[in-house]
Amino acid sequence: MKVKVGELKAHLSRYLRELEGQDEPLEVCVRERTVAYMVPAGGENEVKDERRRLHARLKQAGLILSEHPSDGDSDLNPPVTAGDGREDINTVQKMRGAKSW
Repeated sequence: MKVKVGELKAHLSRYLRELEGQDEPLEVCVRERTVAYMVPAGGENEVKDERRRLHARLKQAGLILSEHPSDGDSDLNPPVTAGDGREDINTVQKMRGAKSW
């Protein structure tokens, strides 16, 4: 179904109710040009299932995403020391400071 932006603004709640019961998207137009599609939101289980499928595909491709990236606990290895043995994070600043510009 197509709807112009002005009509959508004026009757948004009606279009949202109609959209909820449909399987097809609502095509939003400015004049006669399509600018957006509104689709009914999937259920929570659909989102979780899609996330599981995506994680499985990524794992199969050799990529692994953490479940909670904001967690402080991580299985990552500590940073590797530079080949010349420097461990400090200010090495570049020290090198630049030592250079006579």
